Amino acid sequence: MGELPAGLVQSLDGTNLTEGQATEMLAKISSFELGDGSTVSPPAVGVTVVVGPNNAGKSTLLREIHTHLNSEYHSQPFWRLVKSLSLEVAGTPADVVAWLAAHNRYSADAEGGFRSLGGANVSTSWLRQVMSTSWAQAGPTGRLGSTLAPFLVQYANTDSRLEQSKAAPARNDAREPATHPVHVLADDRVRLHQASGIASQVFGEALWLDDYSAQHRLRVGELLADAPRRDEIDAAYRDELLSLPELAQQGDGMRSFFGLLLPLLAASFPIVLVDEPEAFLHPPQAAALGRQLGRLSVENELQVVIATHDRHLLTGLLESKTPLTIVRVDRFSQGTGARQIDPIELTQIWDEPALRYSNALDGLFHRLVVLVEGDRDARFYAASLDVANEIGEVNLPVSEVLFVPCGGKGGMAKIAKALRGLGVPVVAVPDIDLLSVEAETRKLVEALGGDWTDFESDFAAATARISKDASALQVCELAAVLGDDPTAPLTKELRRSVERVLKTAGSGWNQVKAGGVSALGAGGVGAAAARLLDALDVLGLVVVRVGELESFAPDLDVSKGSNWVPAALAAEAHRSPEALAHVRRLGGALAGQQE
Repeated sequence: MGELPAGLVQSLDGTNLTEGQATEMLAKISSFELGDGSTVSPPAVGVTVVVGPNNAGKSTLLREIHTHLNSEYHSQPFWRLVKSLSLEVAGTPADVVAWLAAHNRYSADAEGGFRSLGGANVSTSWLRQVMSTSWAQAGPTGRLGSTLAPFLVQYANTDSRLEQSKAAPARNDAREPATHPVHVLADDRVRLHQASGIASQVFGEALWLDDYSAQHRLRVGELLADAPRRDEIDAAYRDELLSLPELAQQGDGMRSFFGLLLPLLAASFPIVLVDEPEAFLHPPQAAALGRQLGRLSVENELQVVIATHDRHLLTGLLESKTPLTIVRVDRFSQGTGARQIDPIELTQIWDEPALRYSNALDGLFHRLVVLVEGDRDARFYAASLDVANEIGEVNLPVSEVLFVPCGGKGGMAKIAKALRGLGVPVVAVPDIDLLSVEAETRKLVEALGGDWTDFESDFAAATARISKDASALQVCELAAVLGDDPTAPLTKELRRSVERVLKTAGSGWNQVKAGGVSALGAGGVGAAAARLLDALDVLGLVVVRVGELESFAPDLDVSKGSNWVPAALAAEAHRSPEALAHVRRLGGALAGQQE
């Protein structure tokens, strides 16, 4: 901590700024408002994760938060996404000065002032003239000002993180406050050992502090010799240490990883903004970084805001149990908007194994999630969507769509409800025989946010004949097979007979599945079916109108199985009018959800 001579930093109103308490100073983002009127409230301690599809505005949002915080109190920053920002500030101007002294280098030269860990300067004259009034204004205006913000806000983009891995000049006096994260590690060997332990765990090699020269630097590797006492000279240890490569000479992944973590270990900035922290990292390293970010945010009482494209980083954050909120940014017809996700909804997804170990969370980073029955459906529809984009019938690149196989129709409702809770646009694409079971259809409608009463009448009219015929057939034939004796044993032969009857009982729906919507009937039944399917499309339940996947190529020699998709693509079935009409409805369902 830098010692301030009594009376040196005194505001113009006569307040002595040297008698504050650093622990009383608080500066946190309480909320920010986007142009569409949506408001986000980050946790004061913990991590806020900004997600969304490509080009939705995640990095822009982060930059504009930084711009608001750095703007002067009288200025209105230019914005595209972040309309306004509010701060929670606490403590007196003297407490702010005490915090500056505790975390930054103080110079008692003619001008005097502080130098931050990132190299910014604030002069004594500025503190005297502005501190007593500006700090009170910071909360309502949401602006710390271009002079004070560099001391309170770390903006960690890719370039700045790589710079942090480089060597730092040694201080003239070791008692001077740190001006670089490596100085913090030199002053606090517990944090140095913590950083080294993280390096060993994530990258398999330890970190060592080389302070033998005018430039202090971190080196990477393993040492056989024991470190000498400070009052001893051990040439063998020194030479072995100096033979290790520098952290700055490692790959971009390790340099970026520690370029972010070192300032967090130093805890010199209460607000940390991080753009794409997963850059250069392999999936296990991104997950490890998420765990460390979550842990350090709590241990050092930091407010961290991250913009990311990476599910593995998000997984690590969830595993860290840090206070976590997710904000999904997306583009809508009225402009870019954001939705803050209820942490309870996120926890429910994380606690559900069927979702936790699927690719469902990847939907946070896509423009649209399409729920399909199986892998074959996903491959075929993706190929058809590619063609539709190619010929200009839709504007929905396959790279922005996540197909999630659900193992049949039964798993669709749970995933649809969960992803909608996360603000992700979802379309479910079941075969037409979903309509054979009213309860399952209703469950999926409600999971997609629909009111079953809006569909009930047309559903009954469209399916009554097929369901009635199947029901009558089941009762008649089952009665004939089972006989009159309810105590008769259920033999293997009898079980097979029942299974054959049940399979035959669905023959009406089998015809619909093979023939598509026309097999439901004509006249009033056909009109009801058309109204029903159109309304379901708008909701995001895009039933396969030709019946099932295989009906897009009914004349193939391969009727089912893993060979069907290659055969269908070779026959260019994905370019058929029926297939293109189907994926157009996917695009239409997305457009309806983005109104």
